Amino acid sequence: MNEIAYALGDGVVVAKRNLIKIKRVPELLIWTLMSPIMFVLSARYPCPARPS
Repeated sequence: MNEIAYALGDGVVVAKRNLIKIKRVPELLIWTLMSPIMFVLSARYPCPARPS
């Protein structure tokens, strides 16, 4: 049980550091939100094949 508590505590520290970094560099938030959308759209609407 103690190992799980340490793992959760470490996760909280990492999440806090990431939130502080996003606060300092707002572009990270934009990229974090936009990248999954771009990946889904690129998989759903692939580029057409080039004629040879």
